[in-house]
Amino acid sequence: MLLATYRAQLHAQFGFGPLQQAVPYLHRLGITHLYLSPIFHSRPGSTHGYDMIDPGRIDPDLGGREGFEALVAACREHGIGVILDIVPNHMAVLGVENPRWFDVLENGPASRFARFFDIDWSPVRQTMRNRLLVPILGAPLGDVIERGEIRVDFRPESGVFFVHYFDHWLPVEPRSYPLIFKAADPSLERGALEDAATQELCSLLDAFAALPPPVAAEPEVLQVRDRDRQVNQRRLARLCAREPSVTALIESALRRINAPHPEADLLEALLQAQPYRLAFWRVSGEEINYRRFFDVNELAAVRMEDPEVFEASHGLLSELWRARLIDGVRVDHADGLYDPGEYFHRLRDVLTPDAAQRRPWVVVEKILALNEKLPDWPVDGTTGYEFGALVTSWLTHAPGLAELDRTWRRFTGNTLSFDEVVYRCKRHVMHTSLAAEISGLAARLDRIAQMHRNTADFTLFDLRAAIVEVIARFPVYRTYIAPGQLTPGDAQIVRRAIGAAFSRNPGAHRALEFLERVLLGELQGDARRTAAALAFTQKFQQVTAPVMAKGVEDTAFYRFVRYLPMSE
Repeated sequence: MLLATYRAQLHAQFGFGPLQQAVPYLHRLGITHLYLSPIFHSRPGSTHGYDMIDPGRIDPDLGGREGFEALVAACREHGIGVILDIVPNHMAVLGVENPRWFDVLENGPASRFARFFDIDWSPVRQTMRNRLLVPILGAPLGDVIERGEIRVDFRPESGVFFVHYFDHWLPVEPRSYPLIFKAADPSLERGALEDAATQELCSLLDAFAALPPPVAAEPEVLQVRDRDRQVNQRRLARLCAREPSVTALIESALRRINAPHPEADLLEALLQAQPYRLAFWRVSGEEINYRRFFDVNELAAVRMEDPEVFEASHGLLSELWRARLIDGVRVDHADGLYDPGEYFHRLRDVLTPDAAQRRPWVVVEKILALNEKLPDWPVDGTTGYEFGALVTSWLTHAPGLAELDRTWRRFTGNTLSFDEVVYRCKRHVMHTSLAAEISGLAARLDRIAQMHRNTADFTLFDLRAAIVEVIARFPVYRTYIAPGQLTPGDAQIVRRAIGAAFSRNPGAHRALEFLERVLLGELQGDARRTAAALAFTQKFQQVTAPVMAKGVEDTAFYRFVRYLPMSE
């Protein structure tokens, strides 16, 4: 029976071994279950484990599988259960540690992992079509190039070119390799290579140029691209090992590409040929085209609604449960998932495919608003934010709060209600750190509007303004509308938000009515329009939650501080 949990924050300096030594002490304290921070392979040096890079491996920095099993054995010896914190919504990116992300950078939509991450390959800006924004630069691209901070490097042992920017290494798309060789000193190229080497190099460069482009295609085409890419890179490595003159030619090309202005055009042309766009980190708020954990660029969301992604992400978890090494899980940031209800049903099925088997204890990290109930998910409850709020209320003396309110308002001059502060803060984050997410929703809604003559006259500006107004007035983190699932409670929440937005901005009534029909599945039209409306709604729900979190938790609670315990 679960009576008392003890949370352990694991990292390289405090892994499974040191925690194992503390188990007898925890037993004497009366702890019945040890609750571990995420244990799957995270970014090297991680202090928290939420920046996972591989859900199929236990983090070696913590002690690996062997260390984990030794910890569990010690817990079992003392009658202590083990609960894992799992992170299904996102993975760590922008570094070389995540092989899935690295493959996407090299191959764009042609990557076998392109569907793994929640990337919009058709954003509003046409020049970004089939490209991924990588906001890692400390200044605008032109300034960074002219300062010589971006370099192109070559690893002859693997036949692979890289873009190097301080601690960042990004692959060069193989079809653009010929651009690098064209930058070589022409006189060196004419005199340095033997005829046989010249012929082989020319053949190899033609093979690189003939690769299928880095765009979405049939699986057979993508397999050919992946196979030939690797074969060509190995051929280049062997050629460099056999012909030092080829290596010299590459070094000549890189000296010209990496030279400062005026040779910077060579580097710019190469960067423009990549399936990613290096960008100043400040543009991410408005232009980023992959979903993130809130506004953290280093944490990219994954498409857990895809069965293949789910299976790849939960194989080890299922194995640990079947081996009776864990007793339960706490699921982080469930509101970020495309369809949390479907996720929890899949989680139950993968952990206990036989209904007669013992099932794990599952709790969800979910913040419930006042009078909001947890949806009908196969879980054992939430992590208890609402209980903490209830205890704080019990310990609050209402007349004292009123006195604090008068004192705080007299001191600060702030006359705004908390609801007004929340409204302004949510609008602020939608115009700054989460502006790209709002623009993406507006583009989707605009495409739906263009599908029918009765709504084709809406402007993108009007639709974006309606989305902002409704989300700013949304009373909960999100709704949970799914195919064939619209509960009366979710419908009421949508209508309440639309009504509040209309009261604030009556002139936008037509756009608001259109948005309401889309969200409630009341649009007239063909099946294609109906499907697009449902897809918009499910994306809309993934945006209201981070806006609430950033607008309220990270902004309003720091502006409306008359009574800090309630903010906490």
